[in-house]
Amino acid sequence: FPQLYPCENVEVDAYTVFTNKSVAGAMRGYGIPQTMWAVEGHTEEVAARLGMDPVEFRRRNLMPVGYVDHFSKNELYDDSFNQCLDKAMAAMDYKRKYREYQNQTGDIRRGIGVSVFWYNTAVWPISLETSSCRMVLNPDGSLQVQLGETEIGQGADTAFAQMTADVLGVPLESVHVISCQDT
Repeated sequence: FPQLYPCENVEVDAYTVFTNKSVAGAMRGYGIPQTMWAVEGHTEEVAARLGMDPVEFRRRNLMPVGYVDHFSKNELYDDSFNQCLDKAMAAMDYKRKYREYQNQTGDIRRGIGVSVFWYNTAVWPISLETSSCRMVLNPDGSLQVQLGETEIGQGADTAFAQMTADVLGVPLESVHVISCQDT
């Protein structure tokens, strides 16, 4: 993942392969968690072999502010990775626990770790990630708003109903969101 840890001497080939397994979608590992687990696991091993603190290794190698991905044209505008790492490390008392857990022996041990993640979206220039909306005016004056958005508790259905009511000037009670996703 040359975007997350930019490195000029990385070359990646990707292939689409048809299998009898379900594809990833918004409800099945959206954001490539399996791949990131492998990348971040490897990152831990590299840091250990170099004798470096894994967080410091990440900080030295993460994409810098101003980095522009050559494929998507997305740019990292601020130091969000380090800001997030700082907050996470403070919240879990990382430094103390990392030192405390270093030289354990025995069958039962404690550990602490962090990982980072960047999922590139709005892939330029072909915009593979697109969306649309279909609105149906019912005979009673209410609206059906049909979306592919996946409501998983984040309030998407409510937000889309509110936007629809606001833009069209109808009461919120007249807007009925119908989720049409199929992952």
